Amino acid sequence: MMRKTMRSDRFRAIVEAYGVRPQSWPDHERQAAIDFMERQPKKAQALMGAARETDMFLDMSRPLQPSETLHWETLARLMPGLQSSAEILAFARPVRPSPGFLLATGLGLMAACAAGMIVGINIGLMSATDMRVEEVLAASSMIDLENW
Repeated sequence: MMRKTMRSDRFRAIVEAYGVRPQSWPDHERQAAIDFMERQPKKAQALMGAARETDMFLDMSRPLQPSETLHWETLARLMPGLQSSAEILAFARPVRPSPGFLLATGLGLMAACAAGMIVGINIGLMSATDMRVEEVLAASSMIDLENW
């Protein structure tokens, strides 16, 4: 397998963009960058100097969290028609249906199921009756032909 050799300008670009930790470097260039560090350790250390300081600073800092005031001010700017945060909270509350509504909905669904069953049974009985009537008519016509 032929390995690519990395130039110092590309190594500098990787270190400036991704930092000094090899696990942060792009997978397809990581091995070439490690080889560059092994071939030219002094040059690599010089190129990594400023990035090392930046990485240490970023490791010490923690991500900033927005304050509650900033949160509500941002929402107020996004929704200018609202006058207070109480209106925003009222808007965000979930609506829970009343027990009477749930009961009426359940009874309605049960009635619809029962009506469907009744209609289905009646259609089934009518088709069975039609088949019996056709059999009786066919049998009677045979009897009439024999007596004729």
